[in-house]
Amino acid sequence: MGGSRTKNTIKNIKYSTVNKIVTMFLSLAGRYIFLKILPIDYLGINGVFSDIFTMMSLADLGLTTAMAYSFYKPLAENDEDKLVALVTLYRKLYNTIAAAITIIGLAILPFLDYVINTDINIPHIRLYYLISLFNTVVSYLFAYKQSIITADQKFYIIQKYSMWMAIGKIIFQTIVLWLTHSYTAYLCVGIVNAVAYNLLVNHQANKYYPYILKRKKLDYQDKKNIYSNVASVFIYKISGVLMDGTDNMLISTIINTATVGLYTNYLTVINRLTQLTGAFFWSITASVGNLLAEDNKKEIERVFNQIMILGDWLGGMVVVCLYCLMEDFIACFFGPEYVMDKWILIAILANVYFSLVTYPLGMFKEAGGLYKETRWIMFICAIENIVLSIILGKMVGTFGIIAASFISRMTTSFWFEARLVFKDILCGKVSSYFIRIGLNAAIMLVFCAISYKAVEFIECNNLLIWAVKGFMSVLIINILYFLKYLKNDDYRKIIKKLSVAVGIGK
Repeated sequence: MGGSRTKNTIKNIKYSTVNKIVTMFLSLAGRYIFLKILPIDYLGINGVFSDIFTMMSLADLGLTTAMAYSFYKPLAENDEDKLVALVTLYRKLYNTIAAAITIIGLAILPFLDYVINTDINIPHIRLYYLISLFNTVVSYLFAYKQSIITADQKFYIIQKYSMWMAIGKIIFQTIVLWLTHSYTAYLCVGIVNAVAYNLLVNHQANKYYPYILKRKKLDYQDKKNIYSNVASVFIYKISGVLMDGTDNMLISTIINTATVGLYTNYLTVINRLTQLTGAFFWSITASVGNLLAEDNKKEIERVFNQIMILGDWLGGMVVVCLYCLMEDFIACFFGPEYVMDKWILIAILANVYFSLVTYPLGMFKEAGGLYKETRWIMFICAIENIVLSIILGKMVGTFGIIAASFISRMTTSFWFEARLVFKDILCGKVSSYFIRIGLNAAIMLVFCAISYKAVEFIECNNLLIWAVKGFMSVLIINILYFLKYLKNDDYRKIIKKLSVAVGIGK
């Protein structure tokens, strides 16, 4: 079982990494052309719509996580009857969700003027919204089939199709926008892509799990347990959306929509990098679920420690490199007028670092099904974030809105969830975890100062010079982390596994 788990994990990492790298560069190229053709306010609209649809996706937030969790055990036991019953239930629920999001989306339509705050006249904005709404609804029609593939540690299958469809989408959207200068045509390409992608994933799920085409009712007790988990995860996840899915709307309302466009330029680069980093973690989430199902305490502890090191290393590398390179990249690629205040970058990176170094904790929490215990603390965190965002947004602008997320998490969910995971899943004292996180953060700041000073003298007048600066930054920070963990056995095991994943080791 362990060998199969490692093999699937390596495949997941390979496809996830390639997917994120390819789509990151294509997205940047597409965004560059987008800004050459349309005003930045259109990018702001994209960001605001994204937040609105994230809010509407609240309908499924409890279901997606609970669904993946419910698949782990029957997949490990090859219980096809249980899997058929689960898929039958989830099919009905997702169809209901698609209908609910359509109704909610149409109800929001009359209120768009309250969140779109722009100085230019943008015609057909409601048409743009309706097209984007349809694109969102389509993604729910086959979501239950994607989940069984992911839970079975075969996330690489989805990643493969996701990558090719994303490449096609970006290329065709860019070509259509260049030829027509039409934002409507640009959005329509997205619809065609979404429909094609979901049909492909649906075909693959039917191919690997043909028995899911059958119908079977789930036992009452199993259904009751799932609904209980869904309700618990729903509260937790709705809080997460209130944390992460409101910044663009608040910036648009309190500042203006054009600022959202500037902010999303940063997020395009940063989110792609964090998604690439996150791919290492979420590619092994199903394997962690499988590991917890086996209940080998010693192995669980060993894997957690290895993932902690991975989180510290990758999180530190991403944040340090972004701090050294981000502003120069924006200036070279988009233009100096698109560079925002440095404190905004610092606030963004504080959130990025926190999310990356706590990935291991989140993975074990979700794989262990700890929904009920964490739902209310995250809700408190979300309320604190919204209140702080409004207050700090009015006081200090965009920086305050972004910083509010970091402050809220540090004062609520961070310490509570750590205590819970160590109590129910992991051995050892949670205090040692807090000390470890604190020391890692302090060392990262020292590494950041060293790296920044080492490349500060390089003035980036073009992307070629920037690439040289980037190479030096990556090299320096990785040398520093290599020296930090040089004598750590778990670190050497991680390096060995990653070398196998990229095909340079055995």
